[in-house]
Amino acid sequence: MNVGWSSISASATSCLELHPYFQQREQLAYDNAHGIITEAWSPLGRANQMLRDPDLKRIAAKHGISVVQAILRWHLQYGDVAIPKSLNPERQRQNLDLTAFELDDQDMADIAAMDNPEGHTFGQNPIGTKKRDSSMQRPIMTSRSFLRTPSEAAGPGDEQVIEDLVDTLEANRSRCVGMAANMIGVGKRIIVFVDEDLGGRITVMLNPVITASDGAFDTQEGCLSLTGERRTLRYRRIEVNYEDRRFRARHATFTGWTAQIIQHEVDHCNGIII
Repeated sequence: MNVGWSSISASATSCLELHPYFQQREQLAYDNAHGIITEAWSPLGRANQMLRDPDLKRIAAKHGISVVQAILRWHLQYGDVAIPKSLNPERQRQNLDLTAFELDDQDMADIAAMDNPEGHTFGQNPIGTKKRDSSMQRPIMTSRSFLRTPSEAAGPGDEQVIEDLVDTLEANRSRCVGMAANMIGVGKRIIVFVDEDLGGRITVMLNPVITASDGAFDTQEGCLSLTGERRTLRYRRIEVNYEDRRFRARHATFTGWTAQIIQHEVDHCNGIII
C-alpha cells in the first residue's frame, strides 16, 4: 500500500541529555555535520539545582526574564531543540516567549564555562549515558558556578555517588583529606573525610548540619577544586546532625582537625567556596 512516504522529507533525530551542565559539544557538532536534529532530553537538567545557579540567575535578571527562559534561549542559540514539560499555562507561555530577547556573547561564554563531562543526571537518562554498576574514581569539578550552587538533600538512590566519592577521595588521599559530592559534579549533600579519630578511616555523612560550635579561630584553607588558599573562620569543636550510609539519623561531636575538615565540606554543601 502506498502511504505517501515518497512525498515526505524525513530527518533523523538524536535524543540525548543536553543542558548547560552537560553540553555534549562533540555530539552536537557530529549531528550538525550529518543533518541530524539534536533534541535535548532533560533540557533543564536537575531543574531544582539549575534554577538556583547564581550565574544563570544573574543572566536572567540582566534580561528581565526567568531562569528557565534563559536556559531555553541558550538551547535555541546553541543549536539543539529543547522541549520542556509543564502543565502550568503561564509557564507554557513563558517557555514559548523566547524571541523578544537574545543572550549576548558574554552570556553564552559564561554558560559554556558551566559544562562538565560528568554533569549528567545520574540514573535518569534513558539513553546516551553508560550504566554505572561499579564504583570508580571521578574527575574533580572546578566550575565555580557549579560549586556555588547549594546542594540538594541526599537519599536512597544515591548509593553509587557515595561509592564514587569514597573512591575519589581514596585516590587523592595524598593531597586531600575530605570531599563533598559537588567536587565530583553531583549536587547532593554528601561528604566524606579522613577521620583521624578512627585511625584514618574514611567516614561518610549524608545531609550533615552543624548544630553547635565553639572555639572560633581564623585560618587559611585550600581546596582540590580550586587553586590557592582563602581565609575563613573555623571552630575547634562542633556538633553535627547527619545520616549514615544506611540513612539512619546520627548526632556526634568532633574536635580539632577532623572538625575543621567537616566544616569545609559542609561549606561545599551550602555552596560556599573556600
